Amino acid sequence: MRFLADENIPFLAVKKLKELGIDIVSISEISPGISDTEVLRIAEEHSRILITFDNDFGELLFRKKLKCSNGIIFLKFVPVSPIEPATIISALLNRGVEIIGMFVVLERNAVRKRKI
Repeated sequence: MRFLADENIPFLAVKKLKELGIDIVSISEISPGISDTEVLRIAEEHSRILITFDNDFGELLFRKKLKCSNGIIFLKFVPVSPIEPATIISALLNRGVEIIGMFVVLERNAVRKRKI
């Protein structure tokens, strides 16, 4: 699986996920300051699952019908440290939860999914 971290994902979390062997690129590294629509386009074009704290992506996906067929992981919590998102995402991946082609709402102690 390949991931794209939105700009709101802390650099230390992205770095930690890379250290764990996860293929992840940050928008901050490749195209900082672009619109959410452009972020979705890049995720789709590069076959990556988007990771974000921004709930606008649910609206873009389901109401505006924009495409992100690989999936989106929406982190719905306020991190207590810059590393916490990496820890929670890593735990999700280790549990083998199906995320490809899904809109995943990830909280500290809960996971909800909806097929895209």
